[in-house]
Amino acid sequence: MTNSRFGRIAALVALLATMLPALGAAQSAEDVISLAASGLNNPRGFTWDDEDRLYVAVAGRGGTDSMISDTQEPVMAGTTAGVMVIDDGCPVRFAHGLPSTRGMSGHEQGPGAAAFLDGTLYVLQDSAGSKDFIRAGFPNGVFAVEKGGDVRLVADISSWMIDNPVAHIPYDLTDLGEPFAMLAGKGELWVLEANSGQVLTVTPDGTITRVVDLSLNHPVPTGFALAPDGGVYVAFLTPAPYTDGTSRVVKVTASGDVTEVWTGLTMVTGLAVGHDGTLYAIEMSTGNTDEPPFTQAGSGRVVRQAGPDSLTEVVTGIDYPIAVAIGPDGALYVGFPAFGGDEVTGGIIRIDVAAVDEAVALPAGILDESRCATAVEAAPASAPVTPAAATPPPAITTEATPDLSEKTRTGAVAIDIKDFAFHPAEVRIPAGTVITWTNSDVVAHTATAPDGAFNSGNLNPGESFSFTFDTAGTFDYICTYHPFMKGTIVVE
Repeated sequence: MTNSRFGRIAALVALLATMLPALGAAQSAEDVISLAASGLNNPRGFTWDDEDRLYVAVAGRGGTDSMISDTQEPVMAGTTAGVMVIDDGCPVRFAHGLPSTRGMSGHEQGPGAAAFLDGTLYVLQDSAGSKDFIRAGFPNGVFAVEKGGDVRLVADISSWMIDNPVAHIPYDLTDLGEPFAMLAGKGELWVLEANSGQVLTVTPDGTITRVVDLSLNHPVPTGFALAPDGGVYVAFLTPAPYTDGTSRVVKVTASGDVTEVWTGLTMVTGLAVGHDGTLYAIEMSTGNTDEPPFTQAGSGRVVRQAGPDSLTEVVTGIDYPIAVAIGPDGALYVGFPAFGGDEVTGGIIRIDVAAVDEAVALPAGILDESRCATAVEAAPASAPVTPAAATPPPAITTEATPDLSEKTRTGAVAIDIKDFAFHPAEVRIPAGTVITWTNSDVVAHTATAPDGAFNSGNLNPGESFSFTFDTAGTFDYICTYHPFMKGTIVVE
């Protein structure tokens, strides 16, 4: 990056080059940002041990076992997830054998966080899937890392959530829940569960306690940091379309009291508190739109609190940042990207926040500076952890549900599924008309009437489905994988 970004001409920069540090002027990105780790398949939360070694949870790349998740989304599962310890900037296998799942959207889920408590490394599992994972002994929850890298289940959060639902059940409730972040407190682990919206504590003996229910309006809590004076800070991803400025940070005490401390944020995925008490947040995507997929690649950023409702940019141009923490050296570390582990392996950058007076842009291609030859996968466990018995749920059998063999038919009226939308969204037809939906998108979709009038089932890219509308009426439908996708058929 050149100094032209800051509006200085080259001659003036050369003249003042030796004076800038003394004057406290903003440094270039290369002066404040460096690559701390790379070669990571979808990095998630990370932590350090007493010897300042960095450990990173990696969500992996899914696998070859096909199954249907509890939200009816096809997923590919495997044991490519685990925890890596970083050696000279590159990953070395440390904990292995945890499930990794990849949905049709290409988003991987697996271990979401790692934390040391009283010398033991704990891993927070956060895969997609169904109750088959619970039966197989790998629910979402807290696992302890044993000698040799094997893991032991400490707390089954998935089963606990089934028995202890929140007050406001989300429309996209999952059987496994979504434990998103974890912190080590005093004698207990704090866990942030994003799907239902709650803060939990887990003790080493597996006792799970709900500290606070945050489920009202489905805010999707994802950012998490220990507060210096006790309790935790919590921030929110917010529901789609992730409107800019609608996220916030609250403080939650050990007794469950909630106080708002920072507003005006966007799509927060992580929080950190500096050694001086400054609150930092990572925003996964900014400049979001009202149209799917809503987010903007390369628009993530690190911000620090400037006031109760204001912020200062620290680093911009980050591709979907997913985790942040203050390191033992007082620097800020950020993991990214949250998705896309096939195209580019992820990494962790180190930011010398004390040297940043003005926002700097992340240098393009910083992950290309990796010294690592290739990404390292977690080794498979000694026994399969992906459930062999995982099978799709039974098809809807209402009288109007068509045979799925109709996916090869053509119709008189065509609806194109593209860019996470039905085109056209509303169609008016006379009774007896055949409509054909064709998936022209890059991920799987469905065309499903919630009342069971018709259901395409899974439509992979390029597949079509036809249905004859013989009865007058209005038929609303959605994509069950992406419920914000809506359409209407009016039969006259």
